[in-house]
Amino acid sequence: MSLGGDPEARTGSPDAPADGFRSYVLSLPLGFVAEERGWINLLLGDRAAARNDVKETRALAEARLPPELIHNVDWLMRLRMAEGQVFSGENTKAAENARQGLALIPRSRNALFHAYALTVASAVLAWSGVKDEDVTRLEELAEAVPGVAPATITRDPVLYRAAGGHPGCGKLRGRLEAQMALRKVE
Repeated sequence: MSLGGDPEARTGSPDAPADGFRSYVLSLPLGFVAEERGWINLLLGDRAAARNDVKETRALAEARLPPELIHNVDWLMRLRMAEGQVFSGENTKAAENARQGLALIPRSRNALFHAYALTVASAVLAWSGVKDEDVTRLEELAEAVPGVAPATITRDPVLYRAAGGHPGCGKLRGRLEAQMALRKVE
């Protein structure tokens, strides 16, 4: 999706859920629509709009998630906090919370959620300016089972735009693009 001057890029698709949740994994409310808009606004260079999205995401989390769910997804709440801090420009805090969130969901606890947490942590680290660590996480994600598709790492602007100038990211991207070309993946 090109975010260029597309006015719909900020609002999302017309089929966005009305309750403010987007569910990705096993029906857990992992992604709030406002949080997705936060990343889009950050990509568009509109940090003020991203900060507003943080407020909406926090309000949704507090209003809609029961305490017992929050306790079971402590790792996710920590990662959501890290994303909010990136949107607000609090990069040092964001990187620390991303590391803590990832540490709370080791692969041995839940491999699928760990892969998701690794993806979010990588994006937060890149946008926080911790590019060496981000590239290390992306390399781990590329090899992890379960992990994410190579195209997610190489073509998702949230993952590659912030770290794109890092030499390690360029090497990883080249390797993954070559793998996809070999397998005729577009």
